[in-house]
Amino acid sequence: MCHSLLFLKQNCYKLCPHLYTACPYLPSVANATLSYSSLDLEVGTHALYNCNDGFGPTEPSVLVCTENLTWNGTAPNCTLICEQPPIFPNGTIEPELMQYVPGDIVKFTCLGDYDLNGTSPLECKETGAWSHPFPTCVNDDCLPINNIQHAIVEYSKGQTEAFISCEDGYSLNGSSVLICDSVGRWTPTLPTCYRTGYLIISFLH
Repeated sequence: MCHSLLFLKQNCYKLCPHLYTACPYLPSVANATLSYSSLDLEVGTHALYNCNDGFGPTEPSVLVCTENLTWNGTAPNCTLICEQPPIFPNGTIEPELMQYVPGDIVKFTCLGDYDLNGTSPLECKETGAWSHPFPTCVNDDCLPINNIQHAIVEYSKGQTEAFISCEDGYSLNGSSVLICDSVGRWTPTLPTCYRTGYLIISFLH
């Protein structure tokens, strides 16, 4: 009466458990998939629960059919989780967890001369989304420009812009206005000053 087909085996266990020589089928879990290494469910069979995307735990739950025909664990409870924060260069994340569930609060702190660009702390909301976008650490202090020969450099208030001109007898090759970007670099590239009367040759690559 008992066959290896899935629906027959489930009914067989209910009707004749004293003849059954395998573990019972495990219950389904909301927001998860369940698979078996063998539909015979004999001793040593592995059952694998995987929570769906956006739910945790993120690691699969593995149960094994034991010699006394019981499973050596329990089915997981797949709950809504928030996206894992990305790598946070030049800063720290507290606390660092394997997964974040609604209600968890995460603090982002920047190190050294870096400043926080964005919001901290962030909260994992009941919708599975963070309360704000992830912040970044930026260093918006550009170093003084002192490596352009024969140049005269002036700065705006706060040193966010640099204005380049050349000494008498020299002309500018490049941009006369540089901007200090969010990572502490002058853009575009630094210009040069060349002696007036010399021919400037540009090579196209």
